Amino acid sequence: MFCKVSILSILGLILAASAFPPNPAVLKKSHGAFCHLCEDLIKDGKEAGDVALDAWLDEEIGTRCKQFGILASECLKELKVAEHDIWEAIDQDIPEEKTCKDVELC
Repeated sequence: MFCKVSILSILGLILAASAFPPNPAVLKKSHGAFCHLCEDLIKDGKEAGDVALDAWLDEEIGTRCKQFGILASECLKELKVAEHDIWEAIDQDIPEEKTCKDVELC
């Protein structure tokens, strides 16, 4: 009897929990932790002027991700995946909010 009640209770909790929509922050990579970093990279890249963009971006990603401590490797992984889109946003003057949202960092 106790076992049946426990199992039914657990199943009920699972069903109830799955009925709620997911938190929007969970849908973002790393819960949006790298959103501002992405936006700042694009803003600073646009302001950097006439530089070798590939080298600048690669160096900045490495330097800025180190500041995330234990999340540095996750930061590097996510921003390296988005690097081409970030580069395009800088080069083609695409709004940083749009780009960072499109690559799911915001």
